[in-house]
Amino acid sequence: MTLKDKINTAQSFVSILAIFVGAWWTYDNFIKERRHFPHAYIEHNISHIPLTPDINLLRMSLKVTNSGASRMQIVKSTMRIQQILPMLPCDELTPPCVKEQIDIAIQEITRQADRFAWPMIGERKNFLEPPLVDIEPGETEYMDFEFAISSNVRAIRAYSYIRNENKTDGAHESGWHMSSFYELPPQRNEYD
Repeated sequence: MTLKDKINTAQSFVSILAIFVGAWWTYDNFIKERRHFPHAYIEHNISHIPLTPDINLLRMSLKVTNSGASRMQIVKSTMRIQQILPMLPCDELTPPCVKEQIDIAIQEITRQADRFAWPMIGERKNFLEPPLVDIEPGETEYMDFEFAISSNVRAIRAYSYIRNENKTDGAHESGWHMSSFYELPPQRNEYD
């Protein structure tokens, strides 16, 4: 084998190795890690103030951080609050009943549902037109929502959902969601 043949063989080997390294890098970064899609980290910050002896103003701030490597656009978001305490009595006209669900959950080890049907006390749905909420990689955006609720509500479940525009198509919607609990202390009698 001549020197020229050895160089051509080595060059072919290096080219093949480079193709495999490039394929592995592409798979690792764009397929396995899915870097071409945004990655969201969301959290709730909830606070309240009494407006009157009968009404509290609940403020729910949704902190959205784009922890991915591509731009994130928010077009659709949903925020809900549901009453946990005081637990409402069962009403035959509006099933399902949370108290019955809890009684069954205490008796049975396994359950069909993974959440209780807490009654809804507020909801906000946003469909944003351009200019959209646009979050660059590594940036954080806050979305604030206010709800007027009865002062007798002692605990709520807060739920939020943000649609992933990069993965949503006509037949399938994808996004990020989370829920948290918030307890409201008994209201002091400041208005007497």
